[in-house]
Amino acid sequence: MLNDDQIFAWAELAEADVARLKGLLRRGGDRYRMHDPTSWPNQAKLAAEGRWEGLEEYQDVLQGGRES
Repeated sequence: MLNDDQIFAWAELAEADVARLKGLLRRGGDRYRMHDPTSWPNQAKLAAEGRWEGLEEYQDVLQGGRES
């Protein structure tokens, strides 16, 4: 779904607007609608910068992929 919307790399996902990501998930149907992409750009930015330990620490703080 991300590729269909021209998001191919971590850096592109890091720059993506959360409303755009939510729209993609909504259009994907019930299977995807339940996900919350609010933290995705932040996670993608860390990945794009190769900050894998920082990403892992951030993910440990998230609750089911969501910021608490």
